[in-house]
Amino acid sequence: MRVVRAHKGLLRLRLRFTGIAAHSGYPHLGHNAIEPAAQAIVALAELRRRMEGERPPHHERFPGVPFAALNVGTVAGGSATNVVPDRCEVDLGIRLLPGMAADEMEQRVRETVADALGAEPFTLEHVNLTLPMIAPADAPIHRELCQAVHQHDEHSVMFATDAGWLQDAGFQCVLFGPGSIEVAHRANEFMPADELLRAGQVLDGLVHRRCLAE
Repeated sequence: MRVVRAHKGLLRLRLRFTGIAAHSGYPHLGHNAIEPAAQAIVALAELRRRMEGERPPHHERFPGVPFAALNVGTVAGGSATNVVPDRCEVDLGIRLLPGMAADEMEQRVRETVADALGAEPFTLEHVNLTLPMIAPADAPIHRELCQAVHQHDEHSVMFATDAGWLQDAGFQCVLFGPGSIEVAHRANEFMPADELLRAGQVLDGLVHRRCLAE
């Protein structure tokens, strides 16, 4: 039930490593795809630590995590313990702050992995991007919603929404609604019924003042 005027984005990337399958008793006949993936993960962990010391534009809006957070989310490869793995995929996500360029971050990941692997081949795929968002403090939608809920301070969040793309299309956006991100993506996720009711009342009032009155 807080009005939020800034959130981070999410850049999703996928690393692919290709090897040669063989019986594990004859490893010289194959090429292990998981081993270079492991080298890349170690290099990405070091990149993550470096990024934690950086302060991109608008970092002051995110005091809890004032940097672009890199997360190696999933690793998948191989088929059995007696087979030299011929494939491995590593999925990672990077929480970009407003003002950060996704293509520059993607190139930074590419260079980090290439430096770690040398001549070992790999591919880096851009999976998708959710844009970060920041609205002006004096934007009418921000000012009026804050007045409606008697909010006098400003808030930002570390997750991403469609508001970044809507803002990119020319809309003024803020986040507002019931529930808490702290109970999201876990068992027994819930939303308080009284907050749902109150949010509807606040938004109904905004619609009546801004749309129906005109």
